[in-house]
Amino acid sequence: MKILIGIVYAERLFPLQRSKPTGRRIFPQELRDSLTMTHFFVRSLDLDVTFEAEGVRRTPGSVFIFNLKRYSDLHAQFDFRDDIRTLTVFIQLGNRGIIAAAADGGALDFQLGPIVRRDAAIKLHPIQFREIGAKLFYKSALFNRTPKYITMHTGKSYKVMQMPLQGLSPKPVFDPWDHSEYAHHLAQFMDTTVDRISSPDGSLVASWLHDKDGCRVRIPITE
Repeated sequence: MKILIGIVYAERLFPLQRSKPTGRRIFPQELRDSLTMTHFFVRSLDLDVTFEAEGVRRTPGSVFIFNLKRYSDLHAQFDFRDDIRTLTVFIQLGNRGIIAAAADGGALDFQLGPIVRRDAAIKLHPIQFREIGAKLFYKSALFNRTPKYITMHTGKSYKVMQMPLQGLSPKPVFDPWDHSEYAHHLAQFMDTTVDRISSPDGSLVASWLHDKDGCRVRIPITE
């Protein structure tokens, strides 16, 4: 969240068009205002704040940490991507990988946590980590709820209680998965074009995590 807030701050300073320095900023005022609660969450770094969801103490987001294989080239050991619309961050730092949905109320973790941790049970090749990043970024884009919180404080201590994500609606908290749409996210993460990683009709999409029989793929590091 701190990284995202820093990006928002920087983009509030820079103009959308450099030829019009006094014109519209990169990041609109109304979007900045929508991150008020996110900014409060960041304050948990220096305030006494506890988070609770459905009676259990937990963070108000989804965080996944991975062990990665790494190249000897330092430049190839770092990767960073973010989606400001879903407040999702992807970071590769040496042999560590982090993917975090900073404000999904833990929805990704609830639904995909066991699957992600299964795929992350071994050291992953960076390209496999990117595939997981593409999946989680796309899944975050399908999230159709806005987490709601009740905040209480006594003195200098705060307690934040998250309301149930499902609410009173029978509609699933994620919209249906579309393979052809996911292919666009994967192509972006792999720095390639959609036609190179999916079938013409979009029904089949490449994977580096599992082979055609569903078996785990182990990719060695080649310099």
